[in-house]
Parts: sequence; C-alpha cells; structure tokens
Amino acid sequence: MANRQINIVRESIFEALSILLRKKKLDEITISEITEKAGVSRISYYRNFSSKTDILEQYLLESINAYKKDNHLDKKRLSLKENLYHTFYIFKIQSIYLSANKDPQIIKVIYHFSFEYVEEAIKKHIKSFYQEPTEYDLAFYIGGITRVLSTWIHNNYQEDIQTLIESLYQKFLLR
Repeated sequence: MANRQINIVRESIFEALSILLRKKKLDEITISEITEKAGVSRISYYRNFSSKTDILEQYLLESINAYKKDNHLDKKRLSLKENLYHTFYIFKIQSIYLSANKDPQIIKVIYHFSFEYVEEAIKKHIKSFYQEPTEYDLAFYIGGITRVLSTWIHNNYQEDIQTLIESLYQKFLLR
C-alpha cells in the first residue's frame, strides 16, 4: 500500500509540474504552486524530490525505463543505429511533453540526461568502429551526438528521426 501511495504522490507532482510548465517557465514556478496543484503537502513533496529539476530528472528516468520495458529494449541486443533511433525517439516524446522548446532550464536537464543516455549507447558499441577507443574518441562521439540531439530538439524536430540517424551514421559512424 505504501508504494502505491508514493507512486500516486509522485505522479500527481509530475502531472502538476507538467500542467504548470504549459503556462510558466520552470524558474517562475514555486514549490507551493506544484504542491497545491498536485493536492499534496510540502512534506510529501520533499520526501520524494529535492528540487524542481529533480522532478524532471526523475520523470525522465522513469519514462525512459518504462519505454525500455514496454518495448523490451532491456532484453534486446540493439545495434548502434537502433539504439540511437530509440534515444532520439524517447527524448522527442519527453521534451514535447515537458515543453522543452520554451524553457532553457528544461533543455539543460534534457541535455544532461541525454548525454548520459548517449554515453551508455556509445560505450556499448564503440569497439565496433575502434579497436581501442581512447577517452577522446568517446568524448567526440558522445558530445557530437548529444549536440545533434539538442539541436534537433531546439529546431522542433524538423528532420525525420530515421533520416537524421542515417545521416549521422553515414557521416560519422561508418568509416
């Protein structure tokens, strides 16, 4: 019962923040507004989250894990191309939901999170195009792909994901 209540509180806070983000930027939203909209106490808020940014990070993590589970990605051995496709898709869905294009603070959270996610994908596959990758090789690919992802989000997803991944793959990932 306790886990269920915790999940209800967390979901209420996620939803409240999401609603408030449609009207205001993250730094203009107060904790009181979030708790009031969510119908929870400040104590419940701080029991679950340390900051507004923490809400976003937790939301992204839970959403990514749910996406992986729903699509059985945690059990599949994906190619780099498939991994990148799912990475871009996940962040497109989440950034639209969080109104990322309007708030630089949210873009920073998504950029930071996407950096970690891309790093995980690249580390799994880099040996397929480098026998002994250096930390600079890793930095080049992780930084470049993460920057492409954030630029794509900033440009309102103008390119089709599949086309963008093909282009990245042909220009930078195939030798």
